[in-house]
Amino acid sequence: MYGYGMHDYGFGLGPLFMWAIPLLILIGLVVLLVKLLDGRKSRSAREILDQAYARGEIGQEEYQRKREDLEH
Repeated sequence: MYGYGMHDYGFGLGPLFMWAIPLLILIGLVVLLVKLLDGRKSRSAREILDQAYARGEIGQEEYQRKREDLEH
């Protein structure tokens, strides 16, 4: 009497979530990876600058100018 047949459900949002959720997870992982790698590059550049200054390869003015460039 009130049974549900194969044609009573329709598609609904099921197919949307079947591809949208994995796609959103993949996008999130890519964004996270890019941010991690970008942060690592900034730190290594700063470390190189600090080492050059510590070795006396660059003066204080140049060190401060380059440090400000890296922060922006």
